[in-house]
Amino acid sequence: MGTRFRERGFSSGGKIVGSDGFSQNDIIWEVDFRRFPLSDGTNAGYHTSLLTSKGLTLARASSATVQTSTSTITTTGLGVDAPRLGDAGYGQGLVIESSRTNLVPTSREIGGTGWTQGTGNFETGSYADGPDGSVLSADRLYRPDGLVYSDYVATAVTAGVSYTGGFWARGTSGASGYNPFVADVQLITQPVSAIWTRKTHTVEAVATTTGYWQVQTGTPTAAALDIVCDLHQLEVGKFATEVILTSGASATRAGESISVDASRLVRAGRIGLELEFVPKAGTLAAMIDSWGNQRQIHIVSGTYSLISCLTGTVSVVVGGNTFTTTGAITHVAGDTHNLWIEAGGGLLATRVVWRKKALGGSYGSAVVLGTSAAPQGNHTATGSLYFLGDSLSRYMLDAWVKRIVAYTPGRRPTWAA
Repeated sequence: MGTRFRERGFSSGGKIVGSDGFSQNDIIWEVDFRRFPLSDGTNAGYHTSLLTSKGLTLARASSATVQTSTSTITTTGLGVDAPRLGDAGYGQGLVIESSRTNLVPTSREIGGTGWTQGTGNFETGSYADGPDGSVLSADRLYRPDGLVYSDYVATAVTAGVSYTGGFWARGTSGASGYNPFVADVQLITQPVSAIWTRKTHTVEAVATTTGYWQVQTGTPTAAALDIVCDLHQLEVGKFATEVILTSGASATRAGESISVDASRLVRAGRIGLELEFVPKAGTLAAMIDSWGNQRQIHIVSGTYSLISCLTGTVSVVVGGNTFTTTGAITHVAGDTHNLWIEAGGGLLATRVVWRKKALGGSYGSAVVLGTSAAPQGNHTATGSLYFLGDSLSRYMLDAWVKRIVAYTPGRRPTWAA
């Protein structure tokens, strides 16, 4: 029914090579989120059932939205703990995000609560249906020349902190463009296509002052600008997250995690795990928030793997022993990553292998980021193992998760052999 999830003893459909060099088909289990139906208000419960039936748990303490294509978004039906399957143009995956706050008090109405009146723009409320199909939720903005500006949201900004502004827009029969102002930085005029598209811009505040989120400003252009827009957002951070709805005050979406009972993964104290994912930030450095916290991939509290955004390396901690790779992980927007980790068992070596597929391209060569012949301590086969995020609310990697595969001890995928 649109998903792949295999228990131990079933063929993966592809060759698995063991550490001893012999071919094996020995996957404990596999879940492929690329084969799930996209999330919307009618099948979010189905996704929850799929996960729980396989021993997986998605946790998020708030409702949420999800972008389902480059021109569509779902804003209803995704309540507390409901999985989000999304696609923003990088291929479908399970959306996992850390907590973020939309500083725009009224996200679906320019001129609503929290907005200050602009000068000289023609603003038509309830002009068209939104990108999620919401009836007459979108407004039209028309600026006749380059000397006036639209309504705006004022907020305090801090020097050196990054802010990301975003909204959904489509063109009209007139001039289709906009000229945004994010935090305390004005950006050049941007084109708008005839279909709904999400527009986002990230800037670093120049000074500690009152900043603004404004869709249309005056100078430097003198051209008329005419668009339909909806779902406005301003958030602290170096990349955009899924839309956070507001209706009179700022709102926060809770962070989320995905976990599995350890008994479904650990064999003889050993873990063999492959993760396939696309980070939501264009660079790993962007995963560091304004306070220097790193976005991480946690596998288990106290015994886990993570990507260090500060160094681009991978660390594995097993039974209190820390193993840090010497190779760095490089990344640009849209790249798909495969990360293979095997560790634990008290006898076998730790091994970390990584490969990357560029957006629109093919996989590059696998890179052994590090190995260690030193015996490592056992993993515990009780409790929950967290793939991304954990119960201690640690910072997580914001990503579209494509696939998670667990292997029996001593076996690896062919690309990591």
